[in-house]
Amino acid sequence: MKDAIPFIAASVMYLLSPVLTRRAQASVRNWISSEKAQSNISVGTPPYYLSPEQIEDYIEFSVDAVQIVPAITLTGVGIVLALPESLSSWVVGIIYICVALVLVLADTGMHLTRPQRYLSRKFLGLSYVALGGLCVNLAGIAFTFS
Repeated sequence: MKDAIPFIAASVMYLLSPVLTRRAQASVRNWISSEKAQSNISVGTPPYYLSPEQIEDYIEFSVDAVQIVPAITLTGVGIVLALPESLSSWVVGIIYICVALVLVLADTGMHLTRPQRYLSRKFLGLSYVALGGLCVNLAGIAFTFS
């Protein structure tokens, strides 16, 4: 059971990520409204890329872009630590190389995707990073109980 605790904790955090993202979006939305109310400048309609909806998308994209590296790295380390101690160092090395490749590909793919396109592909309200992290951590939980 104790080996599953990090995977359970990570899974809970991934499930909470939409709530935490909405909280950050609300804070920025309130800050923008407050600044607009105090401003004496009339600028008219902002361009689409500066609209409050787009800024909220940028925030959600940024949250995932920042968490993708530690999420993949720490999950990979957790999986290796949960493996039997009798495992060959070659196998552990191969796992680390696979984690590194997934990390580079996922991070690069994330940064090459427009925020609007990335966020248009959610499943059950979860982004790809949160959904992927949740799936990997649930697999880690299942592995620790097998």
